[in-house]
Amino acid sequence: MFDTGGDGGEPIEPLILERGGTLSRYLLVERVGIGGMGVVWAAYDPELDRKVAIKLLRPRRHGGRSELARSRLIREAQAMARLNHPNVMAVHDVGEHGGQVFLAMEFVHGKTLGEWVRATRRDWPEIVAMYVQAGRGLAEAHRCGLVHRDFKPANVLVGSDARARVTDFGLARSVETLSGEEALGSGSQWSVARVQQVDPTASALASHLTQTGSMLGTPAYMAPEQFESGQFDARSDQFAFCVALWEALHRQRPFAGETIAELSDAVSDGTIVAPPSDSRIPGALDRTLRRGLAVDPDARWPSMDALLTELGRKPASARWRWLVAAGVVASFTAALIVAPHLLPDPITSGDGCPDSSAELDGVWDASRREALAAAVLAAGGEGQVERLEQITAALDDYGSRWSAMHQDICEHRRPYVAPGLSAARTRCLVAGRWALAASVDRLVDGGVEVFDRAGLLIELLPAIEACGRSRYLDASVPLPADPERAHAIESLRWRFAAAKLRAEFGDSSAGLAELRALVDAAGTLGFPPLGVELNTELGELEVRIDDPLTAPEQTRERLEQAVADAIRTRQDVHAARAATALIEIVGWRVAEPDTDEALRWAARARAWHERVDAPAINRATADVAEGVVRQRAGDDDGAERSYFAALEHFALRFDRVVVSSRANEGLAQLRLARGDLRGARAMLDGIVELRAKWFGEGDRETVRIAVALAAVDVELGDWGPALAGLERVANGRAGAGAALELAKLRLARAELLGSGLAEVEALVRDAVAAPGSQRRKAEALLVAAWLERAAGRLGEAEALLDSGAALLEGEPDGELAIAYALERGWQSLAGGQAERALDEFVGVAALLGVARSSVAAEAHAGQGRALVELGRLLDARVELEAALAIWDELAPKGHPRAVFSLELLAGLAGPESRYRSRAEVIRAGL
Repeated sequence: MFDTGGDGGEPIEPLILERGGTLSRYLLVERVGIGGMGVVWAAYDPELDRKVAIKLLRPRRHGGRSELARSRLIREAQAMARLNHPNVMAVHDVGEHGGQVFLAMEFVHGKTLGEWVRATRRDWPEIVAMYVQAGRGLAEAHRCGLVHRDFKPANVLVGSDARARVTDFGLARSVETLSGEEALGSGSQWSVARVQQVDPTASALASHLTQTGSMLGTPAYMAPEQFESGQFDARSDQFAFCVALWEALHRQRPFAGETIAELSDAVSDGTIVAPPSDSRIPGALDRTLRRGLAVDPDARWPSMDALLTELGRKPASARWRWLVAAGVVASFTAALIVAPHLLPDPITSGDGCPDSSAELDGVWDASRREALAAAVLAAGGEGQVERLEQITAALDDYGSRWSAMHQDICEHRRPYVAPGLSAARTRCLVAGRWALAASVDRLVDGGVEVFDRAGLLIELLPAIEACGRSRYLDASVPLPADPERAHAIESLRWRFAAAKLRAEFGDSSAGLAELRALVDAAGTLGFPPLGVELNTELGELEVRIDDPLTAPEQTRERLEQAVADAIRTRQDVHAARAATALIEIVGWRVAEPDTDEALRWAARARAWHERVDAPAINRATADVAEGVVRQRAGDDDGAERSYFAALEHFALRFDRVVVSSRANEGLAQLRLARGDLRGARAMLDGIVELRAKWFGEGDRETVRIAVALAAVDVELGDWGPALAGLERVANGRAGAGAALELAKLRLARAELLGSGLAEVEALVRDAVAAPGSQRRKAEALLVAAWLERAAGRLGEAEALLDSGAALLEGEPDGELAIAYALERGWQSLAGGQAERALDEFVGVAALLGVARSSVAAEAHAGQGRALVELGRLLDARVELEAALAIWDELAPKGHPRAVFSLELLAGLAGPESRYRSRAEVIRAGL
């Protein structure tokens, strides 16, 4: 039975939606909420590679009621889409799917403002600061000519980034059209009496939207003019805001009433209930709110901006005492001893704060932007101008978030912070600023090779949002009180961070050696927490760059020791980071992977992350690693849950490309395993596009995924996109694998067209000569043998195949071994050995079982060809038709590899058969 939500209509069966399904272009991840108007899903937008929230309108019978809800939702989208403000929920898209209206919005991982207030004991300045954020969103709406009409704590979301966002503008409409009529043209006005005709005891606390002809909004937060006449403007929103803030500060609402009539009387009379005796707020704040709660709209504040200015006003002397009590001044002063040129300026004692963006002068400002542009343009390279704009925008965004966090501290929006926490927050900001400066310097000085990896450089910047997480910062160990000792520790930290950049974006072997020496030096300072931190970061780096001179077992030992030391020194943050790296090391890097142990590390990392309120990137990284372990162990459902969990942690941005692409690649592989080739292709295509944008087409991982995408295209018979994709990435530093696949595809095309083999020979020779693993060498020799057979040089073909097969002794029934068996069958046919060829193809078919893939089609086609040679024409036709059926499933418009089978079938059925014409059409399309 569906909740009618007060809409008055009988619900009808909604769309069947399930996790992993799609709605329009969006991939549904998890249902996160349900209410009177509909259902909210967390979803993934593959086109823009980001997490979104989908609000889906619940359908109902009775056209009028359904149209009302539909119009309100569309009104919400139109209202919110006009707003672009950090304190307003962003709307990305609105549309209809299966007859239902949906709204795609920014996904916020957090809680409502009411839940945030109730989650823990909060002092009044902290509550006021969060409400001021929400008020800024309302003020922006008013400047855009919009009135919310239903402001309440449930319609404000507080994200994990401690930012408030006003949402649910479903009752908002342009003030230019406000009049006595109802928004849908009912032409009627409501009154308290009319509401009571519907329900004489209507609860004043009801929070659902009411039907046409009834009141709009939530009674407990409504202004007197809404009760009396239904007229409202921006001052009505101000009244609702003050009701909500009063409630948050005093834990009770300003007006009492058990019914709508009682509440209306109290609000219209201005009868404010006395606050509880244990509730204490400054007199100035009490007066500010009471003015906002005035019965006469003209007696309230002139605007939300005026109200917010009053809420933010603090006497200078009181402000200074406030900062000293919190330890902010002391912590900044102590930190200046360590690195004065890197720290933010001390907080002033005046009424205002310095411009936080100025704190990045010389770090990331106009001069550094110009230096970066000059360096990149001097190095040249195709497409660098566009990527320069992207990277500059990414660095701008990071700098803006750093400045916003610094401003937040200056304005002291988190008051009464313990001195130790203030120092930790300062160090957090310093680390972000230093990392930004060092990264920009590396980009400017490193040339095009470093700029090609700029996306990774940005991704590795410290998460600024961590500086606003009290539990995360509280988990860090403070520096010693002795200034000289503290200076030595911080100095070693900066040297270590600089060496990490050199190792990651320069000479990795020399960089790792330098880092190990610094870890040893840390042991002489007598500050064990530093050793834990550096060993953890070194282990993470060894996992990330996969240095061939560093054994995985060595990294495992380092990380396990780091975990033990972190537990001993109570450093949960570093314990979680080391445990996350161990998931990968233990799960698939060591010689003998241990799935169970890797999953235990995943569980530990998850527990530590929860305890310290870790940033989204930390949690997502662990989830992806767990997903890979589960996928390798054959637990596809568990792997899918882990990958989705990774994507749920944050709305994906440019600086989270590595994590998001790994999660999405895992999901694509799961789709491939289930036979959903086109679904997998869409995901892989999105990954390649995103990675190429930020990491360049020469990036090793981008090339690898591009090759996987091309393989899917080849399987689907889409050779044009496959060729184009491989050609784009084949010439870079990491393009050897792509070059081999390109040679293979061009060879297949030349064989079908009967021309162009000579042009392919150079590609194949280069592929064979290229350095690589034993398997890569075997792949190249297979392609070379195919080329020799296609050119009629059967002796050379057989010799190459024998050489490659000798490299495959450890893979008797693997994918590459099957490809070798197929080629041996084709060689046997080319040499007139039809019986031997038939045995080879039958053996391949037996290994594949019931698989419906192009390899299975090749096995059937090979059997058909051999049977034709042996004169068993009826049997041949059965096998050729079986091959054709598989190719038609893969590519209904005609698979290129089907041409030979079609021509053989045409020979059996007659020259004028439909098979001949189909073959000609496919060949012409090549």
